[in-house]
Amino acid sequence: MEREHLEMFREILLKEKNKILNKATKKRSRNKGMKQVTELFSERTSDLIDIAREVSTLEMGLSLEEYVADHLAEIDEALAKIDRGTYGICEECGKPISLERLEILPTATKCVECKKKAEQQSMKRSSKEVMFFHPEEDAE
Repeated sequence: MEREHLEMFREILLKEKNKILNKATKKRSRNKGMKQVTELFSERTSDLIDIAREVSTLEMGLSLEEYVADHLAEIDEALAKIDRGTYGICEECGKPISLERLEILPTATKCVECKKKAEQQSMKRSSKEVMFFHPEEDAE
C-alpha cells in the first residue's frame, strides 16, 4: 500500500480513537455505574420495576462499554499494523484488502471474499448447534 494511503488511514484511525475516548470520558463523568444500582436498592427497594429497569439500562451500558473497548482494541491493532507494514493485508489469504473496503471499515482484517467465507462458515456452525425444543418429548 502506498505511503499516502497509510498516512490517510492512520489519521482516520486516530481521529476515531480520539472521538471514542472523548465520548467515553464524558460518559464516565456522568455515569456513576454500579453505585447507581446500589443506591437504587437502598433508596427505592419498594419499587422493583424501576430497579429492574435501571439494572437493565446499566447492563446495556456495560455491553456498550465492552463493544467500545473491543473497537478501541481493533483500532490499536490496525495502527500497529500500519507501523509493522502489514496494514491492509488479509489475515486469511495474505492478499491486499481493497481500498474501498478499508475506507468503509478501516479496521478490516480480511478481504471481502475471506470475510464472506468466514461468515458462511459461522452460519453453518450456528445452524448445526441450534437445538430444537420438542414439547412432546418432555411430556413423557
